[in-house]
Amino acid sequence: MERLSRCGLLCIVITLLSSLLLTWRSLVAFLTVFIAFPNSVLESLWIRAVEEIEKDCKASTEIAEIDWSADSKQNCINLMDVTDVWSLPLVIRNFRNASHVAFDRTYWNTYDHEEVKFRNQSTIYTFEGYGHTEKMVLRELLKKMDNGERLYVDFNNELTSNHPEIIEDLAVEPSICGRTAYFGEIYLGYGHSEHSTGTKIHSEILDNVMVVVEGSRTVHLNPPHCNGLIRPTLSNGHAYNEEWRQKKPLTRDGFESDHHPFLQCCDLHTTTLYTGDAMYIPPWWLHDIINNPTDSGEQGFLVAITSRSLNLLSALWLKPDWTLYTIYRNVHRVFESNIQIEDTQHFEKDEASVAAGTIRQES
Repeated sequence: MERLSRCGLLCIVITLLSSLLLTWRSLVAFLTVFIAFPNSVLESLWIRAVEEIEKDCKASTEIAEIDWSADSKQNCINLMDVTDVWSLPLVIRNFRNASHVAFDRTYWNTYDHEEVKFRNQSTIYTFEGYGHTEKMVLRELLKKMDNGERLYVDFNNELTSNHPEIIEDLAVEPSICGRTAYFGEIYLGYGHSEHSTGTKIHSEILDNVMVVVEGSRTVHLNPPHCNGLIRPTLSNGHAYNEEWRQKKPLTRDGFESDHHPFLQCCDLHTTTLYTGDAMYIPPWWLHDIINNPTDSGEQGFLVAITSRSLNLLSALWLKPDWTLYTIYRNVHRVFESNIQIEDTQHFEKDEASVAAGTIRQES
């Protein structure tokens, strides 16, 4: 116990030093463990953080890529090398190739009798209403999507558990190259040339291999040291900006870096993913995603699935303060097996989920 106490104290000291002595944005991120925006102290520090990053503005870069091949051993060597052992993002081209089952619009007609959760991204966002989700029979939901309504499935739902053959048709494993993982959300909808669907900027303790099964999406990433710039709300393994979402729809007409140029200055990484591509997103990397139309500008059908993993060593290396805080919030669960932390921006609280052993958003 004494050794554990010393180790814990050392971790706290290292965290404090790294958070307090490096940058203003690191200090902002550290303090959000204890206080939240809006706050006059945080506001003052955040202004300094923005000035700091704009003085040292860096050009955006393309995310590194590898081509996935039939040589699984070489694939893993390349992956581990480019990601620096799961610490850097990576685009994996042709992760799922043309020989696999097509997950286009017609594929889902087989399951159109099922009821699924969805979100209307045209609805004006409010804090009280964001957790509210709706259910609809997939047949009706797809018909409305086909007609241009900005409806979007971005939840864990029962579709794949009721029909495990969907995962069989996917024909890829959630765990690759020694990374123990599980399939998380299915994303289902259309990309549009304006007012498109997508996912607002956020970061999380989980890492993520996101597979674009059908369609295309463009992704912007910022490394963990940029988290303080989004005026974050930290909620049990998940960080996001609350005020940037308020009183507007969730549809997308540009990235947050388009509206907040200081994010362009903070080591912005970009890429566009196409059918069959995958991307590794490390823990605590900010990600902002917009689904794309077809090359001709027509609405483009999009299906993606996430493979999630809780890699504490990587999370501690990339964001020790937030990772230690998340561990502290969940220390009572240390002896549980198969712990899964859900992306809390997508899920409602419910007793069934808590009983199943998933970590929910803090109250």
